[in-house]
Amino acid sequence: MNLINYIQKYGQISFKKMPFNDLDNLVFCSLAYLDYSGTCVDSGLHSIKEIGQDYLRTHRFKDVSKLGLSIKDAYKTLVEVINAPRFANVGMYDYVYLLDEETQFGAMTFTITPKLSFVAFEGTDQTMSGWKEDCLLACRFPVESHTLGAEYLKKHISLTGPNVIVGGHSKGGNTALVSAMLVTGLKQRKISKVYSNDGPGLRKREMESKAYKTVRPKLNHIVPHCSIVGMLLRHDKHYPIKSNTYGVFAHSMLTWEIIGDKLRRSKLTAKSLALEKSLTEWLNGHSDEDRKKIIDSVFDLFEKSGIKETVDIANAKKLVALAKNLKTVDEESKKLVVDMVKYAGNNISQAAKKSV
Repeated sequence: MNLINYIQKYGQISFKKMPFNDLDNLVFCSLAYLDYSGTCVDSGLHSIKEIGQDYLRTHRFKDVSKLGLSIKDAYKTLVEVINAPRFANVGMYDYVYLLDEETQFGAMTFTITPKLSFVAFEGTDQTMSGWKEDCLLACRFPVESHTLGAEYLKKHISLTGPNVIVGGHSKGGNTALVSAMLVTGLKQRKISKVYSNDGPGLRKREMESKAYKTVRPKLNHIVPHCSIVGMLLRHDKHYPIKSNTYGVFAHSMLTWEIIGDKLRRSKLTAKSLALEKSLTEWLNGHSDEDRKKIIDSVFDLFEKSGIKETVDIANAKKLVALAKNLKTVDEESKKLVVDMVKYAGNNISQAAKKSV
């Protein structure tokens, strides 16, 4: 049983009869991946059903077949929720999306009940800007998405309004965590839970900060048992669950196994634990300045090769250009490029298979 089965089985039950749970968090975080610009969400508060139907009138599954697994999963999730009253009647508004050379940021707010709302941040999409910002987490705090996220979150917290749950998947989970850390005082008390669904962690200095220690009791860091993305940077709190697959594909929330209305608990694999250890050792061995030089070198290489989106990695001419340019960088940068190409290539390949 997966998230789609959960929506089908429990979608007729209201939040009044069955309170918000971890699986509802996955639904809202998944929906955050779609581009709703041009739909009725631009005109204010509407139900998920209204916005979803508007979106589906102009978008087909085939249209998003090359944009990555998370967007594919979001499309499938949207198709189900517009026919499930538990979600269809939830209000959705203030959709934003911003993109520049080093920033990819998306957010939206859901009004679940008069006493509870959910702020969802989008994870990394198909843009290389999103990937670069992921990497910059290793050497910069806050990154632009953190600042934007905190401003957005503050805007949607009222001292006399509903409690707020904040969450995201992948980089969106990291944005949710840091945004909650950057909201201070009485507004932070209105945040009831923070969900990082297989999201990267923090640098050592942020892990040891008062801001993190304040938010930590509210943090739910959900990771698949064979997590890769969720092991990036540092963590001190995991909620491992079972995925029905392994490797990069386990990052997909639709692979996460469910029993009834709960995620199936598991343990981190030896490979995930070893990855976490090796990443920590790499961080300890490089200064922020060293990390920034490597990251700039890698993304300059992608730009010179004409690669602006992950789908470009499937372009033979651009791959040939990348291979030629690869000779100009050091071995450490070269390894990072190769690893990223493999990761993106696997996602593109799997997404193409699922779109057939």
